[in-house]
Amino acid sequence: MERAREAFALGADRVELCRDIDCGGLTPAPEDFTAIPFLCGPVHVLIRPRPGDFVYSEEEVRAMLASIDKAAVSRAAGVVVGALTPDGRIDMVTSGALVARAREHGLSVTFHRAIDEAADYFRACEDVCRLGVDRILTSGGMPTAFDGRFRLAQLIRPEAGVAERPIILPGKGITADNVLEILAVTGAREIHGTRLEILKNL
Repeated sequence: MERAREAFALGADRVELCRDIDCGGLTPAPEDFTAIPFLCGPVHVLIRPRPGDFVYSEEEVRAMLASIDKAAVSRAAGVVVGALTPDGRIDMVTSGALVARAREHGLSVTFHRAIDEAADYFRACEDVCRLGVDRILTSGGMPTAFDGRFRLAQLIRPEAGVAERPIILPGKGITADNVLEILAVTGAREIHGTRLEILKNL
């Protein structure tokens, strides 16, 4: 929570609340939900019940839906969700259920970096767009956002005439040393990072 407060103090527009960041982040602990109303900015809650892949059982999906309910009760501004099928496609049924539950509560929805593990990255992007999410957090299907910056540029700067699409949110491996180049190449309006020094360089 102290890092969240510091991020807001440095000018962050919002924070993503999670635990166990070393494994990519998991759903926050119960006590963390209770602190959300006391943070001085919008909080988006990661909904991920366990480390590992993004293929979920029915029991795990029920737990994720309950976590979305808890985020709403705790006055979160949004949730960060995502699910894949065993063959590496976007799980439209599970992801659709998570998005629908969040929308019932009026929450913003970000599809997380499960998309970067999809078998066909650009097809996965189209599928996620059809879910009607607000943002897609992605490294362009590459190990880091810097590695994927040219792919990200294709998504952020599509051909003329494309209907309104989710905000593409570059994330993973963004540092104070590479953030400006990522922004310049991609044209991104928003970025996602875990290093507070990024905010000091913007």
